Amino acid sequence: LKAFFPSIKDTTLTDLGGQLDAAEAALNDLRSLLETKQKNLAIAYDLPETTADDHFKDLAVICKNNNALIDGLKRLIENSTEERKSIQNNACDAFAWEFAQAHSAKIDEIRRYNKDLKDLTDEIEALRQTMSGKANARERVAATFKELLKRFFGVKYTFNADSFSVSRGSDDMADRGADKTLSDGEKSVLAFCYYLAQTHLKVATKEDYEKLFFIIDDPVSSLSLDYIYKIVQTLRLLRIKKTGVIVFNKTELPKSKMLILTHNSQFYNIAQHGLFDKNDIYELLFDGHGHRISKNKVFATPHYHQLQHIYAVKQASVLPDHTTANAIRSVIEGVWKFCQPDKDNFSAFLNFLNDTCKVEIPGCLLNDLSHGANFDDLIFENDLKEAAVWAIIVVEEFAPGQLMVINKCSDPAAI
Repeated sequence: LKAFFPSIKDTTLTDLGGQLDAAEAALNDLRSLLETKQKNLAIAYDLPETTADDHFKDLAVICKNNNALIDGLKRLIENSTEERKSIQNNACDAFAWEFAQAHSAKIDEIRRYNKDLKDLTDEIEALRQTMSGKANARERVAATFKELLKRFFGVKYTFNADSFSVSRGSDDMADRGADKTLSDGEKSVLAFCYYLAQTHLKVATKEDYEKLFFIIDDPVSSLSLDYIYKIVQTLRLLRIKKTGVIVFNKTELPKSKMLILTHNSQFYNIAQHGLFDKNDIYELLFDGHGHRISKNKVFATPHYHQLQHIYAVKQASVLPDHTTANAIRSVIEGVWKFCQPDKDNFSAFLNFLNDTCKVEIPGCLLNDLSHGANFDDLIFENDLKEAAVWAIIVVEEFAPGQLMVINKCSDPAAI
């Protein structure tokens, strides 16, 4: 049967003859020893080192292995369809390989033709796009805008390229007014989509697409978190082909060049993680004398910036402003919640600071100025300066490492 099943052509059953002869010889040796012992019972004789039992055990293992091979052969016979299929597949693979070897030159030529065809098709499309004037630019803006709407809203909003209008389902928003239909966040997203789509209006030839540099100023105003993620993902995947086609996927095309400005800490943190290399992230800082740009490789948090401001007020390098009271309150609340969470409320923590640390934080003043009080009276300025000093003392007492970071970032030579 091995001739009909190539998969077992190298399989061989183990012969039992050698082990049977060895077992028989061991039994004969034992019999001879017994006969000799019978003639003289007073003499001691040693038994043979190898007994028939050892050979019987080897015979059992050989029989077990042979039975397994025979069971496998039975299964092949019972399921010969799979074996035939395997033989046929191997025959097809062999034919395909031989065919490819015999016709490799023609196959390579066909591949070259296909590549040339694709290149020529792309070139024709590029010429058509760049030579057809403003009407074609309008078509490309519409196509890109439509794709972006789908990325952000799915099927919620649709775009009519003929009337250049956005609809929600079957409702024409021109009748009801966009203000009554779109949220502020959705308006921002639509503006962002059109900003990218109108790229086609900024070029005169297809070569201009390679010169594009996007400058985007805080694209996440009034946006919920899911839209922020989508904007970061869209910018991360933004690619422009040489033909001017805008795509959103990670291909061999180079990343689009862009400068993004933001004061939104959520957007900054998400973009830092998914959009830019950490070496390409900078922060605009005010050191009391002027603004400077510094590399920043850490997440931005409101606490960090508020503590920076309070420290600058305490050092008299900046004057307190309408944000100072809220910054002081936020930083002290942060210390309370992380370092003294056993205090029931903010007032209890302020009392604790007064009783234990001899720190007098003007809670009422901070509360009033955090909720829109006028900032005309000079006394507020002096009180806020004093409150900033007390706030830094609280941070020194409970979280001195925070000030080490602030001091380092305030030193231009350390950055």
